[in-house]
Amino acid sequence: MLRRLTSLLLAVLAVTGCGSAGASAPPIGATRLGTASAPAVPTLPPTPMSQAPSPEPSPTGGPTASVAAEVTEPVPGISLPPLALLSVDGGEPMTGALGTYVYEGSGSDAPWLPAASLEPVQVPAGATLELTLESASAFVSWSAQVAAAEDVRGESRTGLAQSEGSERMESAAFASPETGQWVLAVRVFYPDDRGDALFFWLLDVS
Repeated sequence: MLRRLTSLLLAVLAVTGCGSAGASAPPIGATRLGTASAPAVPTLPPTPMSQAPSPEPSPTGGPTASVAAEVTEPVPGISLPPLALLSVDGGEPMTGALGTYVYEGSGSDAPWLPAASLEPVQVPAGATLELTLESASAFVSWSAQVAAAEDVRGESRTGLAQSEGSERMESAAFASPETGQWVLAVRVFYPDDRGDALFFWLLDVS
């Protein structure tokens, strides 16, 4: 009887030990906390984003407006005649000072220009003076007078040279006055009855 109880007790202890050992072992397929790695997520290729068309930039200051070209109305004014040029022995031409003139309906009345208001032009004695107009403009006749530099009003002026006839020309040549300082006044007549103008130079003939 005692032997049977002992055998039964040993069997119960054996079963209890197996149960404790089985409880400590994780079940099949279980994962311990802190040691498992997260399942890998498959990497998908990036989906191309459809770009919306960029809006057209709006111009600064509001909508574009067509700007009409500004037309400047001509302002009534004075029509100046082509200026006269004088060269000495074919040298550099010098522009004369404009005096009295009438040209294309405009005009101005000026006194005889005194020597003090003019730049002197050096002229060798016996030199040839040549008269032309700017832009190679034509003229039909001309006349030249001189007065001594000290004659501020030109009261003692005398004729020096003049054209013959009234043919269109672009230049005219004449001899310089004798030694001394002279105010030279040349009147030019423009073709087609457009008018005439008087020009002045101060000649220092030596």
